[in-house]
Amino acid sequence: NTIAKDNIEKCNSNISAIAIDKKLGNLPEYPESNYILREQFNKDISDQLKQIDKSGGHILVHGMPGSGKTVAVCQVVRQLIAQENYFKSQGCYWIKIGDISEEKLVEKLISVAIKIGVSIAESIKSLDIISAKIEKFLTDNAEKSTMLFIFDDVWNQKFFQFLTFAKKSIVTSRCDIEDNDNQYRRIPAM
Repeated sequence: NTIAKDNIEKCNSNISAIAIDKKLGNLPEYPESNYILREQFNKDISDQLKQIDKSGGHILVHGMPGSGKTVAVCQVVRQLIAQENYFKSQGCYWIKIGDISEEKLVEKLISVAIKIGVSIAESIKSLDIISAKIEKFLTDNAEKSTMLFIFDDVWNQKFFQFLTFAKKSIVTSRCDIEDNDNQYRRIPAM
């Protein structure tokens, strides 16, 4: 009876671990030991993520290259999903943007659209249209709209306008947005 109970607990633990891995999607793992943990920076990110989990919104973590933006965001998101049960229904979706052209952003957003279930014609090459189609899909599919989108390392400030389709998102960037109509809650990486 004890062996059976132990086996059931192990199975439940494995199922739970698989569910958490699925919610973490393609979020990169970073070894904790190789990075300096900046507690206040991580806490600021965590507090803002908890707020957007409740009510939606967008966060911009900005700062110099190598300042730990991506590592901090990945660590905090991993902790919130795996240990604190935030973003529980759909988890997160991580997209590396980087220094790319508009054409490459079109490709990346079409890929995102297809992966989350949006029907999109290959002939569509407009960032406005792709972003609008994803936004409509998320509006029409309430469960999917709870997903946290993580747009990593956005170099081009013009791209921010095409990433607000997500009801909940966090962007890491070396750019700060001066006039963003309060769309993004800004967290500087010091």
